Amino acid sequence: MPKISSYTTTAPASGDLLIGSDVNASPTNSTKNFTVSSVLALGTPVTQVLDSSSVVDQVVGGLGSITKVKFGSAASNSNISIDDLGNITFLVEGNYLIENTFNVGQISASGVAVPFSLSYGGFVNEIQAIDSKTYRWDIAANQANHYNTKSDTFIFQATANDILYFGFEVSSVGTTGTQGLGAYAAGFGLSEIPSSQIKIYKI
Repeated sequence: MPKISSYTTTAPASGDLLIGSDVNASPTNSTKNFTVSSVLALGTPVTQVLDSSSVVDQVVGGLGSITKVKFGSAASNSNISIDDLGNITFLVEGNYLIENTFNVGQISASGVAVPFSLSYGGFVNEIQAIDSKTYRWDIAANQANHYNTKSDTFIFQATANDILYFGFEVSSVGTTGTQGLGAYAAGFGLSEIPSSQIKIYKI
């Protein structure tokens, strides 16, 4: 029998067969065929453990103060829990893929032009652990519902009982109380845009 390396190389198909040892067979380590698709199916599983959002406007608490992001109602399962203040507790140690989306901007109109910046970051056990991001707007007077939807995705390595939350703040030369995270009804049959949304997957 020639060496395996001497055979022609070709692109694999899902139904192609690979030779291997079945450790669970009787006798142990019996030689078996495995399909390419069955081997691929053994890849790292990804399970969604949280999908939560808020459709309520979240106005900044004041200049220079951090306002905690809320993601709707409290929820819990065997991997994770979230309260109605936006605190996310990881009940099981492991790696998690986190997708967060914030609809940031001018919620209600101001009588003057409002150039402002909105920054947000993530905190783990009360210590900032996720880098801040900042966005700037130059809003004309009397303009409302002016938003940009911002999304981030990252891997978080959690220890059991770690608590994660996100906070945002506004720096503005205009009036306060009109900027933050806003929910927006898109209309024309489109779904409402939440002020904040978070999806978490265990990997």
